[in-house]
Amino acid sequence: LKFVSTEVEPAIGDVEAVSGYRNGHLNRCSGGAPASAHRHFFALDLTPVAAAVSRDDMIGSLCRIHGHRGPIFDVGLGFYSGLRFHVDSKGFRRWGSDGSGATSPCNTIA
Repeated sequence: LKFVSTEVEPAIGDVEAVSGYRNGHLNRCSGGAPASAHRHFFALDLTPVAAAVSRDDMIGSLCRIHGHRGPIFDVGLGFYSGLRFHVDSKGFRRWGSDGSGATSPCNTIA
């Protein structure tokens, strides 16, 4: 939560949680990985409250922040469609549309 309040929100504005803890059934229905951080109370899927930020701008800002401050906070960053993204405290890593680090849009951000 500290990473979200001190790093994410100053960069892209207020965010709201659209998914937090998921029990096994909800996690399966959501297409979550069996060992999803959502199953263990340390993941949030978020979206900006105001749609004033574009997807490209949001991704660029979050990737830069994650690259510089993510290791300090030991957070993971993932992206879904639209303006929805994932932050967790399962360790420093990132992923994209297929759940792998290879597809993270951060790979193309300087």
